[in-house]
Amino acid sequence: MGDSAQWRYITIENSYTAGLLPGPGSLVEYARLENLYEGCDCSAIQRNADHTKFSTTRFSWIINSPGLNGMRFDSKCGARFGDVHNIVSLGNRRGFRLKGDNHDVYHTTAYDNTRQDISLNIDKYCGPDKGDGGDGKSVLANWNSNIHNVIAEGSFQCFSEDCWAAGTDPMSNKTSVFNPWFDFPHLDSVGIWFGRLLAVNRGNNGKPSLPWATPIFELEKPWIQMRAKSESFLLEKFGANPWSRPNQDYDFRPKKGSYLIDSGVIIPGINDGNDKGVVSAEDGKDFNHPPLYSGQKRKYVGNAPDIGAYEYGDSVYWIPGFRYPHPSVPIPNDNASDVPIDYSLVWNYPYKKDYSNTEATVTVSGPGVNRTVVYKYPYNVHFQTFEPGGTYNWSVTVDNVSGGNWSFKTDDKIYPLNDRSVDITNNSSLLPSQVKNLEVSNNKMSFLRFDIPSTVTNSHKIKLNLVIEEVSSLNGGIAIHKYDQTGWGENQDNKNIGIIDHSLGATLATLTYLDNGTTVWDNGTAVTVDNGTILSIDLTDKITSYGEEYSIALRVLETTDKVIFSSKEKIMTALYFQRGDAFAPHKSVWPSISFQ
Repeated sequence: MGDSAQWRYITIENSYTAGLLPGPGSLVEYARLENLYEGCDCSAIQRNADHTKFSTTRFSWIINSPGLNGMRFDSKCGARFGDVHNIVSLGNRRGFRLKGDNHDVYHTTAYDNTRQDISLNIDKYCGPDKGDGGDGKSVLANWNSNIHNVIAEGSFQCFSEDCWAAGTDPMSNKTSVFNPWFDFPHLDSVGIWFGRLLAVNRGNNGKPSLPWATPIFELEKPWIQMRAKSESFLLEKFGANPWSRPNQDYDFRPKKGSYLIDSGVIIPGINDGNDKGVVSAEDGKDFNHPPLYSGQKRKYVGNAPDIGAYEYGDSVYWIPGFRYPHPSVPIPNDNASDVPIDYSLVWNYPYKKDYSNTEATVTVSGPGVNRTVVYKYPYNVHFQTFEPGGTYNWSVTVDNVSGGNWSFKTDDKIYPLNDRSVDITNNSSLLPSQVKNLEVSNNKMSFLRFDIPSTVTNSHKIKLNLVIEEVSSLNGGIAIHKYDQTGWGENQDNKNIGIIDHSLGATLATLTYLDNGTTVWDNGTAVTVDNGTILSIDLTDKITSYGEEYSIALRVLETTDKVIFSSKEKIMTALYFQRGDAFAPHKSVWPSISFQ
């Protein structure tokens, strides 16, 4: 299409074609490109040569194009001044491959991509006057590009000045796809979450090795590449289907307790509530295209912006793609199960040329809830705390047109906001690595932090559930304590679980070893199953306040004891593929608090 074209509310899915090829200075927003199976040297969103210049790509999903780039700026002499923000690109060959310079890349989410999640490469750039040969030796591409508040899982190639700590030299290491000299503290300071740097293990050369951290654990209910595989594939690889229902989820918001929350940086004109940013000295512009409507780019929620394409607690959840004549795209999807107790309902508005004075009437009914609420466009998030194990019905009506009746069932349990094994003799800040188990031994205690739903009542039976993976030694036993610290986690602040006070509160239960080879678990049960020994501890009389945090700690009773429990990041297999894309949750062994 021609200059300054606008591509909006477009859906391309389940197709053996490429995606969009927008022209120079064009705007692409609210585009949904999913399941594109073409294997050409192209992209779901492709901008060639000067078509990149003064372009904008925003508020879009690019999902599952295994032979394609998700989004690419391409040409022998890559162009300049492309704006990219609030994009989800995952399950593709590459997530983002952005050549050239002077680009703005903000609030993107990239994972489960085969080759690269994000690439702001050095090559195929000829400089502002196109006088260089494009080999990346004379002119450093992307050095003047800006990148903040982005998620990359396993591969992050970045030659922006933002990515390099003081004293490092990108020109001397310009060919590496993965840059091991990237350090987490520096990237964290500019709002970049790179899962590979949070790997639990490192090789002899210091490079991280699988498994590294995946953003899937940090997001509410996102699309997962493994979930798109066939039933036969899942049975062959994992021995079971890790998911109870076939439908994918599309909730890319950070989940409660995620490291992504409040870990980003303020970007004028993007997340500070102002429509205009800071005028660039290079091109004399703030952004290439104005907002579609006032408030399209809202101010962050909380103490700082979040990392990734979405903001936790935002009252708008943008949903790209074709807009039907009726409300659509319910989140959670219709007939969903195991929906978090503390959740928020989302829908997409129908298409209109003019959304002035447009209102949505939302009706929700079920155990403890009978509400009708009216929202004005673009607000489309209904915050609600539900009862455990309840079935709920809801609907949305706009201009007297209903999207139909939707239903879902909530989970009857909650999982930890945070859990971590800590060497209490070390007293050093821990990185947010996704450790798959919780060790309890001589110097190590394990801590778990929960958020008890406000809808729990004194009529509920409350149980803490833990699964033992391995018992190296148990001559004394394990004690479970109340832990009175609140708000702790793995953020790099004074609440980091590695450095805060580890003093324990009252004893809640004790697992004691007996001479006949059995164990006695007071205040609960210990049942051996295929996945290990499940400990179930009655906390009904211990948890008497609801709608607030509750933390516990585990310690050994003898210095020789060592027991391993599953953590909330336990997956079903140790099998990893090229980029660690074998994620399959093993929720049945995750620590939990259940309500009956």
